[in-house]
Parts: sequence; structure tokens; C-alpha cells
Amino acid sequence: MFLGIDQSLRSTGLVILPEAGNQALELRVIQPKKLSGAARLRYLRDGVRDIMIRYTSTQHACLEGYSLHSVNRSFDLGEVGGILRLCLYDMGLSFTVVPPTTLKKFASGRGTADKEDMRRGVNQRWQVDIPQDDACDAYALAQLARAVKQNKPTTRIDAEVLKTLTAERKQTARFSSPKTIDI
Repeated sequence: MFLGIDQSLRSTGLVILPEAGNQALELRVIQPKKLSGAARLRYLRDGVRDIMIRYTSTQHACLEGYSLHSVNRSFDLGEVGGILRLCLYDMGLSFTVVPPTTLKKFASGRGTADKEDMRRGVNQRWQVDIPQDDACDAYALAQLARAVKQNKPTTRIDAEVLKTLTAERKQTARFSSPKTIDI
């Protein structure tokens, strides 16, 4: 199974896809409503953890990376991203962080796609209609998690996206080992 997470402060989309096929096993939107601070972070973490506990055979996850054009709430968004990454790590699930433009290209064919283009792309490519934006993005992320794990591109765009993500993962891996300095 494969997990897609479209993280945000107000509406985080989660989708679980099976090994094959396009029918989501789980499609959920977590909305912390009026929660803020640590209470919101715990609510989001617990929502992701609940999904992962119920689908223990999940092989890989993709979550959307930070948008470089986000304004005002960058620290809050960073906390959400950090909490969700730590949750995935603690549960032992491998994951890939996907830049927004890479996700858009994978789902719609264009890295500059808007929300309507994403819904249309998901509908055309996988024959599913998901009107809620966060759930739609999470669905595309789950499909991308499957593509990353199986590494069998079916289109030229798939091959380009997988090549981009592989290069980014290698770059990140170079810096992931903790270093200590004795003084």
C-alpha cells in the first residue's frame, strides 16, 4: 500500500492506495478546526498515525514539500512538516518529499498547474473524481509513492519526475548522517 499526504495547517489530505488499481482504500481530510500550536500538531500527527496503524503494510509515502511562495505562516507550516516527517520516521515508513512543481507535473503534465488543472489531471489519468483540493493532491502523492517504490515509469513525464526525485534523494542522503564534533 502507498500513502500520500498533502500537509497544511487547516486541511491535510491523506490517501492510501493498494498495490495495484486506482480505488483509494482510504481518503481522509484532517481539519484541526480551531486548534492551534501544539494541540494542532498533535491532532495532525495522531491523524496520520491512525492511518498508519490501520495500514501497517504501507510500503512508501510521499508528502508534498514546502511551497517557496508561501507567505506569513512559514514557521507554522515548517512545524507541521517536521511533525509529519518525524511521525513517518518513527513508524519506520520510508518517504519522499515531493516539491509542489514536481507533483503538479506528475499529475497534470505541467509544473505550473493550478487546483483545477490538478483535479482534471487526476480525473483524466486515473479516472477518479476528487473535488476536495487537499484530498486530490494527496491522491496524486499516493500514486507517486507507488511510482517511486515500483520504479516503472509508464510515460515520459513519469520518467522525468522519477529521475528528478532520485537526484534529490541522493542529494539529501549526502547530508543525512549526523556528525559530532568532540571539543
